[in-house]
Amino acid sequence: MQTMTRRHAHVATRPGPVTGQRGPTSGRHAAMTGRQTRPVTRRQVLRGSGGLLAGAAALTLAPELLSACATQKPSAGGGTSPGGSQTLSFAYQPGFSYGLFYVAQAKGWLKRAGVDLNPMTLFTDGSVQVDALLNNNFAASVQGFVPVLTAAAAGQPVKIIDVVDNSAQTYTILGKDSIDSVPALAGKTVGVSLGTNYDYFLVKALAKYGMTSSDVQVVNFPDPAKAQSAFIAGRLDAIVPITTNRQAILAQDKGARLVFSDTQFTQAPNPSSSPLAIYDLLVTTSGALASHKTALTSLMRVFHTQVRNYVASPATLPQAVDALYEWQTNVVKAQVTKAEIQTNIAEFDFYSPAEVRQIVAGGELKDSLTSVSEFLMSSKVLTKMPDVGGAIDSSLVSAIA
Repeated sequence: MQTMTRRHAHVATRPGPVTGQRGPTSGRHAAMTGRQTRPVTRRQVLRGSGGLLAGAAALTLAPELLSACATQKPSAGGGTSPGGSQTLSFAYQPGFSYGLFYVAQAKGWLKRAGVDLNPMTLFTDGSVQVDALLNNNFAASVQGFVPVLTAAAAGQPVKIIDVVDNSAQTYTILGKDSIDSVPALAGKTVGVSLGTNYDYFLVKALAKYGMTSSDVQVVNFPDPAKAQSAFIAGRLDAIVPITTNRQAILAQDKGARLVFSDTQFTQAPNPSSSPLAIYDLLVTTSGALASHKTALTSLMRVFHTQVRNYVASPATLPQAVDALYEWQTNVVKAQVTKAEIQTNIAEFDFYSPAEVRQIVAGGELKDSLTSVSEFLMSSKVLTKMPDVGGAIDSSLVSAIA
């Protein structure tokens, strides 16, 4: 049995020229069983624990200035700003798509809709983030599904009210040049952060070819940036890389190649009717939902109209990339290029009000999160299935036409 430490998004950790920015979701502490893994020594765990400490700290940001810090203590919100907007305290992460909430705030789109996200607080650990939400420090949080489903399984009053995007197309498996397919991974070392979106993607990709994790040598890296360093140094045969870093790794390691991407799920063998979905979620609590329905609905409407159109239109996409670059550079303090942002953001699916209503209210989200929950159960991340249907509240997406 191998002990899995919480996956974290320690932005300060960068494997050389490749940025250390994390993808959308963090995992939870859990014991991983039934997987062929290499042992992680206590020293390795301790070396990785610095990210946990960093993840426990959150950066609170005043949205009016890119480099400013808010001075007020985060709370569940509910006040009124000087301009008459309803204030919502908001938790988010450094992923590119999450930065679009910052852009919407900075451009005044949200204030004109009667919403003021203040403070906006960056988290580098999704588990700490959802705990802060449940502690009523925030009215809303945008993050990946593992911590949310873990909270739901524990009976916490977390409510999933919206799908921000589908980031599955940003997930890939990279391998050394001799590995030209998923079956060629058999017996090879594959670095991945167990119990996370990355692990879920790997398991689904293997299953497509009739394989399981026991057919490869899984090497658990709670910090995926360290997996990337090991891959580039030649100590791993393959990795599921941080979603924002694929192009940088391929550029840096000339002996690396793309082995599998999300679009291949619809191809032979065993083609699925649609690519895999990995949704990023807008979540709140039962109490905050009851108190802030109007403001949360307005926030969602702006995101699925103005923000979606901003990144979907070729005419305004360069402006969106510029805005995200400023946010990444001055707020997140990440080493990233505009080309990397544009390549990555183009692979996200963003939804119109009608599309997101179909996903959330039409049952697609429930089916997807049920599949994820079953994976988390099999991986021993969860010991109890969450009530996925009970955790989803579709009332707000039905009101954002």
